[in-house]
Amino acid sequence: MRIVFIADSHAKGPDDQSQKQLSRFLEALSNNPPERLVILGDLFDFWIGTSGFIYYRYLPVLAPLLKLRKLGTEITYLEGNHDFSLGPFFTEFLGADVHPDSTELSLDGKRIFLSHGDIVDRSVRYRLWRGFLRSPFSKALVMMLPAWVLFRIASSLSRKSRTYRESAPHVEKALKDFAMELAKSGYDGCVMAHSHMASIETFKNNGKNFTYSNAGSFGNDGAYITYENGAFRLERYSA
Repeated sequence: MRIVFIADSHAKGPDDQSQKQLSRFLEALSNNPPERLVILGDLFDFWIGTSGFIYYRYLPVLAPLLKLRKLGTEITYLEGNHDFSLGPFFTEFLGADVHPDSTELSLDGKRIFLSHGDIVDRSVRYRLWRGFLRSPFSKALVMMLPAWVLFRIASSLSRKSRTYRESAPHVEKALKDFAMELAKSGYDGCVMAHSHMASIETFKNNGKNFTYSNAGSFGNDGAYITYENGAFRLERYSA
């Protein structure tokens, strides 16, 4: 069994170097397709609802994803804080298993928790903001707004993401604290993202091993995680 986990590419459009690298990576995967591709959110810098504008900007990524699916790769998508309400391309064309918050996989008899990771922010302010963005009102608004307005919203969210990186160590600590709770709940491991800090760590909980994995940011340094032969492995892609 071979599974590839990727997150936080923050692809912005056809001229974006990060998106070009992501497209090359997905094309390279088709030479040796994994059994499953798990996308842990924020693959795109802006995807809310469905519109022709969104599909057009990300066509160089969507095409190799469809190719992988046709080659037999199952796709699991954990929505992030930049890409959600993914719509029919992922659910119908790709037949992807889409989850707004979290899910779990059974890997060689072990329970592995999956999430983008923004759900660890339990502040009332963030929960209200998160709920608003995912509301039917927001989805309808995206359908009605012209492309240039959507682009400005996307640029604004991208700027917020850049300032957010300063708090990455704090976010990573929150993720690891959350992982400790998962260990106490009977999970054997987790794979998350959100902090842009790639790592794989194993710690003991009541004499039992728990593996914390963070897929990091593919957009920053090509980081991704592979699960194969019963173990998680951190890798980096360079075209």
